[in-house]
Amino acid sequence: MINFFEEKCKQIPKNKRSFGLNDNEDGTPVYIIETDKETWQAEVINDRGNNGEGYDIIFIAIDKCVIHDHEFKGRGRCEGMLMTDRHLYLIELKDKKSLNAGEMLGQLVSTINFLKEFHPEQLKLFVHKKVFGCNHKKKGKFVVIDNEFKKSFQREHGFRIDMQTNIVVV
Repeated sequence: MINFFEEKCKQIPKNKRSFGLNDNEDGTPVYIIETDKETWQAEVINDRGNNGEGYDIIFIAIDKCVIHDHEFKGRGRCEGMLMTDRHLYLIELKDKKSLNAGEMLGQLVSTINFLKEFHPEQLKLFVHKKVFGCNHKKKGKFVVIDNEFKKSFQREHGFRIDMQTNIVVV
């Protein structure tokens, strides 16, 4: 059994209101970064909840920590997930000039299926569930996703979807 809430894979940001996520793509898990903002692959913005204090956030590296490369070969997994007591956001990071959303979606959907398989009761506890596809080469740009696709994705998987490098916790 996989434990997505594994203590050894948890990271807690010091500055919980704004921090970055990076993947060095060197076989190590994604990590939180709080300096050199221009290098962040995705920025987590957490200043809107709890009267501007931000929510208490935990980041859990999934790929290469919760699930290692030799496990579940052929099944994709995203880089990690952000959690608060109300939020569960799955995050896939890319750094490509040319990328279609399908590459990221496959990994995100596979991770949703892992969670449904191994943690169905914990999933029910989160009020806001969302997946983020973040491509550093397209930093600051939104990928327009058709409203009908968003609705069908949420109906099918129980998660909202967004494709941008700013992950706003609200």
